[in-house]
Amino acid sequence: MHSLPVKMKSKGQMFTWDMIFGLTLFLLTFGITISIWDTSYNDLRSSEDGYEMTWLVETVGDQLVRTAGDPPNWARENVITYGLTEESGAYGQTESRIIDADKLLMLLQDLRSNYTKVRDRLLGSGTYDLYLEVSCLNSTGLTCLQGIPLQNVTDTVGCNNQPIYVNRPWKMTNSYEWHEAEDLWGNNDESQCAIGCSRGNLSAIHQAPDAHVPSKKGGHYVWVRVLGNPGGGAWIFIDQTAYPLYAGTSGGIIDWKFLGTQELGYEAVIGFNDTAAGDMVDALLLTTDQSYDPRRDNRDRYGNPNTGKPCEAGLKPAGGEVHTVMKTGIIGLPPTALDRLTGREPVGDGIVQLRVAVWGGRERTARISGETTTSTTTTTLRKAIDCNPIADKDMCVSDKPSVITMENTVLWGAGGPEYTLTCGINKDVTINWVGNHGGNPNYFAFFVDDGRYMVGKCKSDVPANEVPPGDPNGDYEYEMNCTLWPDPVALPLPNGMHTLIVTAENEGGFCYPSPMNDSYDAVMDDINIDLTGCLNYNSIPCQKWAEGYPPPFGCLPASDSVGDIHSLNVLGGALTRGQEETVEVKWEGDHGPYGHVQWTFLVKYGSIYDTVGYCHSDVVGDTGTLNYYTMECKFTVPGSIPCGPQYLYAVAEARDGRYCKEPDNPLAEAVKIIGVTVDGC
Repeated sequence: MHSLPVKMKSKGQMFTWDMIFGLTLFLLTFGITISIWDTSYNDLRSSEDGYEMTWLVETVGDQLVRTAGDPPNWARENVITYGLTEESGAYGQTESRIIDADKLLMLLQDLRSNYTKVRDRLLGSGTYDLYLEVSCLNSTGLTCLQGIPLQNVTDTVGCNNQPIYVNRPWKMTNSYEWHEAEDLWGNNDESQCAIGCSRGNLSAIHQAPDAHVPSKKGGHYVWVRVLGNPGGGAWIFIDQTAYPLYAGTSGGIIDWKFLGTQELGYEAVIGFNDTAAGDMVDALLLTTDQSYDPRRDNRDRYGNPNTGKPCEAGLKPAGGEVHTVMKTGIIGLPPTALDRLTGREPVGDGIVQLRVAVWGGRERTARISGETTTSTTTTTLRKAIDCNPIADKDMCVSDKPSVITMENTVLWGAGGPEYTLTCGINKDVTINWVGNHGGNPNYFAFFVDDGRYMVGKCKSDVPANEVPPGDPNGDYEYEMNCTLWPDPVALPLPNGMHTLIVTAENEGGFCYPSPMNDSYDAVMDDINIDLTGCLNYNSIPCQKWAEGYPPPFGCLPASDSVGDIHSLNVLGGALTRGQEETVEVKWEGDHGPYGHVQWTFLVKYGSIYDTVGYCHSDVVGDTGTLNYYTMECKFTVPGSIPCGPQYLYAVAEARDGRYCKEPDNPLAEAVKIIGVTVDGC
């Protein structure tokens, strides 16, 4: 008996290959379908993000320049909805595109101190990020916001890149009227400019005609940048008030000379007398800011405080899709009684421009927007790297091409961006930069104000996937995280607004900033920070002169005991005639060989100095050391002083028990001037 042949084997093999082929085809088709679905879904989500950001940026822009907000007279403590226009008339009516300066400054304050709150209230959530630029459409930088009367804002407002200073006693933003001498008098001369001329020229002023310059009405601090000639006898006249042009200047040096304080109208007439050939002036500054010293600030701009840059607030775009819109408005002015009666809305001549940006979402190709006021751009998502702290390694290399471009720097707090630097507390920082490492580590260093005060240094190593230098695709966009460690011992600076400077170097080590060094690859010197907790002042008494006769007067040759008066503040806010007032003085120095410093306080109105009080601080044995003191002084305000905006002077004298009551005397040990308001009339 023969068994039947088995023929299932070949058929089973065919079935197996059919199944494998079919399964492979199915999986391939399924994979392609999933990929197409995923791509389509991501494109759809990206499109939805794009349309949502377009709608948001238009809505936020219109909300800011067309509504007053909720409540219409909102303050930082009670704001529900942000709007910047002025409230006028009954029932909370608003004037579209008439911008309330107080509201604009309060928005900038909130963006700096509580970014998350502002972002969530304007955008509705934290899905996207918000960025705001404020500039002037019909003038340079932020000059349209200078000299604006205020009603609510009393403190200096910090943009991310610069401050907007507020004159608290006079309730206004400070103004800085800069005039190039060659624009006023011509006669350009470059013979001395090797030692530094603003805009590259001096003006030869011998026999120059009078110049008429526009001004803000009110009190001003008057500075002139002049080529020093101690033997010269020239005088400068401002509205017929004469000042010696060269008293206290150094021969052959172009530098600032403080002339004094003066009330100005809407135009000032400036001229010279007793000039000689070779007398030259570089620039003139008329400012309402008593704390601004052009000899120390903005050295690269020769003391010019007007940067020409917009105010930056919020979180600057750093990857993903960016939607922007431009909106404009006219700066309003506080209404007078007549304005309220007639319903008139007073406005200034400044046109402010707001650039609003909403950004984030998914990286995708930029769309062409149909809105003429809206633009859409896309930037590559940045690669995150760390910058690790290093020990001292300060060796700049000046002959190597730069491979680093820094774009922006963000300081972080618990709730988002926060530009406060507190001594003794580490601070997280992110630097967004473009470039590569050139095959070597890159070195970054951080300073406050200048190269004397370092607050951090670090290096970023070459990432594993960075292409070699010279490759056309060798520029990367990096988001680099660093840490600052402000040491109070190494940072003896007073509280307030300061500048954070960042230098970058590709080879060797970190660099100090200019003017100590100019070999760095890149520098950022416009990061505005609030510095706190670095100076510990020792509190000392200042005894009021209580004898029944005037104290001994005299301005004797300076002993250099009082190095600088950091601040002078009226604790009650204003001086009231007939009442005892208390002022706070913070200063650095010592009490000299006699162990005493005599302090004289004067109020200036017009060209008259009226002495209002005296006190003396007494510390024995502090000579030869740098000390930081705070003290309170009391005096009764005379009834003869006119009410309104005036000037308060503090004058120090450290020799022979004398009191110096001549603020303009070059022998005065130290002088501090602030604007004050006198009440009680």
